[in-house]
Amino acid sequence: MKVLLCGEGPNDIGRTAEWDKTSRSYRAVDGWMQVLARRLFRRLEGIEFSFCTRQELVLEGRARRRHLPLPSGHGAKALAARLKARRERFDVVVFMLDADTGDVKEWKRKRQEVVDGFARIDDEIIALVCLPMATSETWLLADAGAWKSLSRDHEAPLHELERISERTWGERDHPDGDHPHQIFARVCARVGLSDSRETRVAVAEQTDLAKLEKRCPTSFGGLLEDLRPFVSGDRRGRNSSEGFR
Repeated sequence: MKVLLCGEGPNDIGRTAEWDKTSRSYRAVDGWMQVLARRLFRRLEGIEFSFCTRQELVLEGRARRRHLPLPSGHGAKALAARLKARRERFDVVVFMLDADTGDVKEWKRKRQEVVDGFARIDDEIIALVCLPMATSETWLLADAGAWKSLSRDHEAPLHELERISERTWGERDHPDGDHPHQIFARVCARVGLSDSRETRVAVAEQTDLAKLEKRCPTSFGGLLEDLRPFVSGDRRGRNSSEGFR
């Protein structure tokens, strides 16, 4: 099964080539999306991941003219992602972006943009919306146990994580504020980890998905609901994350 992941940058989707000091060679590295996708698709065999940034998704020439007027907002990028998936014969396309809001109505509006873009193409490709309500960091901060297992300072206080939810939001550039990026950076510093792709990958590997669903029931729960029929054969929809752990 071929899976196309579309995200913002290396933290999300990794890199095709990163210098490895040990082997003294370039190697492909994952982002948190590959880790999460492997866990969610773990019952399926032969998964092959490819990825691209949303910036790379551009509609040009005949493809653009054929779909005018283009879907609004992020819908045009979602359409381009599905066209790429069809052209390159992927089985699944996952379109990820941060909703950048703590408002459920705004999250639903942005999600609908992506759904509308996907809907312009009628094919057998499984098209999934991966849309953290605030930012992806709220998903990665959902399980304090994951951080404790990775912490270099096992006595470090992690009380801040107890109040994290998918709606956590604050001023983006305030280092002491409640923006998820800032909270993530502070927690990294507190436990002796870098604010990096590597840390995001490690946390994604350790996060209890049931706890993630409990903290982020709308955004992560929505992804589970969309995904469940394709990995469990249960066409009735989401009940819990039990089948994904």
